[in-house]
Amino acid sequence: MSEEQEIPQLSRPRHGQRLLPMIAIALLLLAAGSWLYLLLVVKNTPVPRDIQREVSFKVYYTKQDDMPSGYRLDKESFRTAQPGVVLFSLSYGNGRSMVFSEEAKPAGDTIDKFNASAIPVHTQVSTPIGTALVGAYGSGKDLRTIASLPIKNGPWLIVTAPADINQADLGKILSSLTK
Repeated sequence: MSEEQEIPQLSRPRHGQRLLPMIAIALLLLAAGSWLYLLLVVKNTPVPRDIQREVSFKVYYTKQDDMPSGYRLDKESFRTAQPGVVLFSLSYGNGRSMVFSEEAKPAGDTIDKFNASAIPVHTQVSTPIGTALVGAYGSGKDLRTIASLPIKNGPWLIVTAPADINQADLGKILSSLTK
């Protein structure tokens, strides 16, 4: 009997057949992770990228949803006034505006000296990011409301507004600042 016996061969899956679904799953997980990162970490900010790159601090801006009704951040107003200083504005009412100036916190007692000379009579307004000193600056037709806010672990913000701005609105606006 010389019959050849057939030995059953176990078929092994090819590496390519197993590898392809694993690669597809890994790519899907990578894409989902990237989307989640962009959603949670990279905020949709009104601060233009080129402006943000020009300064050494994270630029704070007003969050529209947290501001009083009638106030609007002018997204086209972001600019650098000089190296290291960012300006932007809010509009409200009938052509009225507030101007925000932001710069890295200066060393020493510069802020204290500014506050003592520019707004010696002031009130304090507590915000989630620091305590602002709010007072008046100038006189007559040049009278303006001014707020000085050294942000905790952040830049120094100075806000100027018309003298008759609603103080409660100003407090809400200062509290709406975010980065």
